[in-house]
Amino acid sequence: MFTVSIDLGLTIRCLHSHDFDQRRTFAVTYAPPTPVEDTETTEDICINKLRKHVNQLGDGVFGIRFSEPDGPFTLLTERKHDRTYAVNNYSLSALKLNFPVKTICLSNLTELDRLGHQVDLVSYQKSPSITGIAPQLLSVVDDLNYRYGMMHQDIAARNLVIDEHDNLRIFDFDHSIMIGEHYTPDRDDIKSVIFTLYEIITLDEGSREVPHEKQDAEAVLGMKWEKHPEVKLDADVEEFRNILDLWVRERKAKEFFKPTDTWVRWPWMPETPTVALPTLDRDGKLTGTKMQALAPY
Repeated sequence: MFTVSIDLGLTIRCLHSHDFDQRRTFAVTYAPPTPVEDTETTEDICINKLRKHVNQLGDGVFGIRFSEPDGPFTLLTERKHDRTYAVNNYSLSALKLNFPVKTICLSNLTELDRLGHQVDLVSYQKSPSITGIAPQLLSVVDDLNYRYGMMHQDIAARNLVIDEHDNLRIFDFDHSIMIGEHYTPDRDDIKSVIFTLYEIITLDEGSREVPHEKQDAEAVLGMKWEKHPEVKLDADVEEFRNILDLWVRERKAKEFFKPTDTWVRWPWMPETPTVALPTLDRDGKLTGTKMQALAPY
């Protein structure tokens, strides 16, 4: 399973691919004998070439270079080809957590099937029995903010799930922060709740297709919400709006957060190790090394 970033020259396709199985980054250079014209196909060529040989690449190999899709390839073993810019397996012990965490090693798992990114095998009820989505969502966010002292910062329909008891649950806390530490108004949970309910009802996600600082929740509140024909609700849109509008007013009136004993605190991410990274000139030639801390993945 790979993710990629690409640099395109006139005749050379250089692709930096991250293999999640090995948690390694590989540089794949495709240098065809004639200039690249159809750039859309070259990415697939690079990925297919790497996929075919990735399990044969040892620890000292940083990438491959080839000129024909079905031809031989050259191993890139010089440090200048190392495109690893992140710590892909951050040590859990380095976090020094004050609570237990259940872990499992990849070697103890058995792979049953290989799916693409953001793909899962899920069955959905044709007529959901869940009712009161809006009140549940507002209650969950209130608990997060006031009882547990954290901002989720990424509330969206994709991060909501209904359990077997018809309870709404929120997940994916990788953007969450402790209130009072690194709070950013642009990612405030009130804004996210407004957008989320609007998107669930209208299926219109256009309001969040811009950077967070340009997302205007007040403009969404000022719009007339038109239910999408395929959306089934347990109440009229007006009732959803009345519940939401009242909640927004109450939240803005008491936005002050008073720390309590129930607030969740966690340690900051430790400093990442400093390693020697290659420095290159404009022609890609190695000029030396520099010490730099890698960003945690």
